[in-house]
Amino acid sequence: MISETKIDESFPIGQFIIKGFCTPYRLDHNANGGGLLIYVREGIPSKLVFSSSTFESIFIEVNIRKKKWLISYSYNPNRNLISNHLTLLSKDIDRYLSK
Repeated sequence: MISETKIDESFPIGQFIIKGFCTPYRLDHNANGGGLLIYVREGIPSKLVFSSSTFESIFIEVNIRKKKWLISYSYNPNRNLISNHLTLLSKDIDRYLSK
């Protein structure tokens, strides 16, 4: 997982391919800050579940040894708003679990 990528849609995904890993999940922001990348090793089934640029988060589902795992990666640039950030994150997890 990488934060503060500072990339946008003008950067082709091919620039971020790493041997031994699937195409990364990415949430672009801009050159002023933000942005997330998640790499998953090849051979581990995974899929994007949800992403939000509102509070900068990515949720992916991975399957390891016949068990599903929800991986959430988020970034909060403002420590004063951590409570709000965690509330939004909790709501998205609840929404995922209610499926």
